[in-house]
Amino acid sequence: MMKTGRLTRTVTTVAALAWIACMGAAHAARMTRTFGQGRIGAANSIAVDPITKSVYVADRSKQQVLIFDRNGRYVRKFGGLGRGPGRFLSPGDVAVDAKGQVYVTDTGSYEKKIPRRDSEYVEGPHRIERFDRRGRYLGQRIFPPYTLVRGVSASVAGGVFAVMSYDGSAYFARFDSHLRSLPAPRVRWSSEDVKAIQNSQGYWFTALWNMKLNRLAAAQTPSGSVLNVEIVHMSVQGKIVKHTILHVEGSIVAIAADAKGHIYIAERVQEIYEVGPRPERRGRNGVLIYDQSLRQIGSFSTNAPTALAVDAGNTYIAGEDAVHVFHAANR
Repeated sequence: MMKTGRLTRTVTTVAALAWIACMGAAHAARMTRTFGQGRIGAANSIAVDPITKSVYVADRSKQQVLIFDRNGRYVRKFGGLGRGPGRFLSPGDVAVDAKGQVYVTDTGSYEKKIPRRDSEYVEGPHRIERFDRRGRYLGQRIFPPYTLVRGVSASVAGGVFAVMSYDGSAYFARFDSHLRSLPAPRVRWSSEDVKAIQNSQGYWFTALWNMKLNRLAAAQTPSGSVLNVEIVHMSVQGKIVKHTILHVEGSIVAIAADAKGHIYIAERVQEIYEVGPRPERRGRNGVLIYDQSLRQIGSFSTNAPTALAVDAGNTYIAGEDAVHVFHAANR
């Protein structure tokens, strides 16, 4: 009996390991190319044009957006330092909608270096600027003082969804392709575990529109030590569909979704400064993949990521000074 039990446990263990190996193989990714070296200073966000497959990279160090073609060849740049139309103090997120319009958030803070003096900050209001796919300025929406843009996601019908915050409280906003306000999801907290998200010490920092499921997926990270991250699926009307707490120890820098409704989360190692000169490192550098039910189905390692985008067959991982393209066989 003992031998039979031991054999049963061994077979079960082997079967489990085989299943995990198959799961990882099904979602394995291999890096196919790298581009942007020598042109990107510090990538803050990345987006792919759904029609042309051109890649847009928001560079916070040079206050500009760079455009690359589908093969990674440099095309042009637009923006530059400034408060005026078509310029940025600090470009945040970039998104491209189905009509080819490009939306760039300006978080309105630039650290100006003054020779022989301390640095000073040049500040301006948060805003969303819109451009055509060639980078020509089309218009902007400027927000009132203390109203912050946390993240944007392109809408299927054109325009963007945005995560906004004011005086410590977060909410969702929706804008058409001319950045005019549209009815936005209003979150209704219907259970105690979901209410806990509303009351937790943290903020909604990004959102994406899941075209496969026709849902809004939002991510929240607590302030301070990043130990748990909440991912919430909600309908257009704001009804909570799915809520999952992810036990991620690093920093979540971006989320994206593919045509199958899989969600990709870019995680970066975080340094936690405890007592003493050496910081503790938590988390990993890589991409976590979840299915429509927010069950993890795969992952792969990368260099320290700063941004993430996914199209029909590729995952684009922006590092500090380059973009790495991974291809997944299952897609």
